Amino acid sequence: MARTQGPNEVTAKMYVKTWNGKVKVDCEKFKYTITAKLPGALLSKSSTYKITKTSLGYNLADNFCYLTGAEGFYSKRESTRMGK
Repeated sequence: MARTQGPNEVTAKMYVKTWNGKVKVDCEKFKYTITAKLPGALLSKSSTYKITKTSLGYNLADNFCYLTGAEGFYSKRESTRMGK
């Protein structure tokens, strides 16, 4: 996954808005971890967050946690009729 700072965004001192990395969702603990490598950096940095409705991890959890068999998650895919 990659995130690029938008033209109207301003970078804060401790928050970098451009990075490349991966996102891992923990369906059991309802948390997600971003492991990112910043441009020009030699090492990656990981940060873990609680999943909320407005977080990046929410859409991933909502669509994929049922695949893990974690309790409380189910497929939201609706079946459609094809043809007659």
